[in-house]
Amino acid sequence: MKTKMLLLAASLLICGIGFGQSVTPHKKIYYARINNGDDYGPKRILFDVTDSTVFLQDIHNHSIEEVSYREIEKIKVRSKGTTAIAVTSGAVGGTVLGLIIGGMTKGPEDDWFGIYDDYKGPVGAGIGLLAGGTIGAVIGTVANKVMVINREASVFKSYSAKDLKGRCQK
Repeated sequence: MKTKMLLLAASLLICGIGFGQSVTPHKKIYYARINNGDDYGPKRILFDVTDSTVFLQDIHNHSIEEVSYREIEKIKVRSKGTTAIAVTSGAVGGTVLGLIIGGMTKGPEDDWFGIYDDYKGPVGAGIGLLAGGTIGAVIGTVANKVMVINREASVFKSYSAKDLKGRCQK
């Protein structure tokens, strides 16, 4: 049973690596929310950045809004799909780990919650799925990059050259 579980885990990892590398590269979409001192505005696509301006594209009607650095206290940037990727990878990792640990527990003396030996692997996989998915959801929702501009030109120029330029759609 242990050998089968280890072979299954190894084949899943090899398939995941193979499929992950066969994906064609494309430009990631980054969402930005701007805080002008009161609160963060709506989520928009980071379209373009100059030395003094951020161009944001509306998600629904695709209109482009121009925001000067004089209006920006903070910019919060995150990649599209961050939460989904974190939940999926956490759930898959938790499932595999739970399946392996559940399948490796043997014998009637270590009765696991009153469950027979045949069901320890799937129960461990279910527990791992829930735990890994929850941890991934928490990590994915807080995975933002917050840049504090404070309406200063020099700070905005340093962020626009380093961080924002490479994340633009244009």
